[in-house]
Amino acid sequence: MNQERTLLEALLYYLSILLNYRRLIIAITAASAIGVIAFCVASVRLPPEKSPLPNKYTASAIILVQKGAENDLSSAIRSALGITTGPAEAQTGFDSGAFLLMVLQSRTFVDRIVEEFGINRKYGISDQHKSQSRKILLGNLHFDNNRATSSVTISYTDVDPVFAKNLTNRMVALLSEWYSENMGSSTSRQKRLLEEKIAEVKADIDRLQDRQNALQKRYGVLTAQDLGASQASALAALRSQLILKDIDINNYSNISTPADPKLQQMQEERQNIVSQIGRIQQGMPETSDSTTSQTSLPDVQTEFNNLTVELDVQKKIANTLSHQYEVLKLTSDSEPPFQVMELAEIPDAKSGPQRTTLIGEVIIAAFIASVALALLLNGVSQVRRTQAKKAIPKKG
Repeated sequence: MNQERTLLEALLYYLSILLNYRRLIIAITAASAIGVIAFCVASVRLPPEKSPLPNKYTASAIILVQKGAENDLSSAIRSALGITTGPAEAQTGFDSGAFLLMVLQSRTFVDRIVEEFGINRKYGISDQHKSQSRKILLGNLHFDNNRATSSVTISYTDVDPVFAKNLTNRMVALLSEWYSENMGSSTSRQKRLLEEKIAEVKADIDRLQDRQNALQKRYGVLTAQDLGASQASALAALRSQLILKDIDINNYSNISTPADPKLQQMQEERQNIVSQIGRIQQGMPETSDSTTSQTSLPDVQTEFNNLTVELDVQKKIANTLSHQYEVLKLTSDSEPPFQVMELAEIPDAKSGPQRTTLIGEVIIAAFIASVALALLLNGVSQVRRTQAKKAIPKKG
């Protein structure tokens, strides 16, 4: 009961102080309200370039990103050979949306936008201060990578709605051009590497056929056994994967560093394939390019069988690579891995500032400050009264 009385007394005490300084509190709050309202009205009526708080407009464009890496050469080869891809391998694709954001925020890309739209002149920045221009541009740009819908939203905020729309749409167009110039050349490199590998495999096929024909002419017709059928299929699959893994490593190394974890993983996968090929070949006698001497028929039969297995392997590799090469020829070099869902349009509603919220915040802040000032003035007056009482001499 005593505690409640104490709290009530304290509340009444402070309330009495505020009532004593009510005029000060009302005056400060009202003056702040009038000032902030006048400021907001002036910011609306003044031209945007002169307004201290101009209206800002946000233009947005949406692009849809393709999920996964549909043009993965290794996946295509495994599919052609009838090798199923495990669930762990199917989830190793990189995030295309995150890659798009990296491109959009790269210095080369941003500098081109800065130059084309005269960001330096627009904001009065010297040409020597590129970092400041990039900072202002990226500060007005907004990106949203929505993985749930596989979409990327590009937005730009400016006091000029037309400028915001033009800059946003230009970024989408430049993104397509960037893919055409950079990723298109990657596809060309893949084609060239595939052409070289196909030529090498065909040369191996011709060499093996010549050796096989030489054996048949010397010893007559020899029948290949089913002895090496399983080795042929396994070697064909592994060697195809090795060739395409080399192509993947070659292409990825052009856009990465030797310390890139993904590049190191790809090199480890290549070494695993090489090890598997070595284990299979250890179970097969090696063939020699030298002319076969007069040997026993079983030895000749074994050599012929090995040649047949190797020839079957090379033919399967050639068929797989040729199929993949034809697929690549039908692929457009300049086709980006995204589609434009919506280009930006001229915004007709401002995105900021929220002047109503600003007015409310200023009024609340002014009221709190006036209350604090009233309490401070009351405290100062009490100190002065106390000092005055102490200064009065006591009567003897």
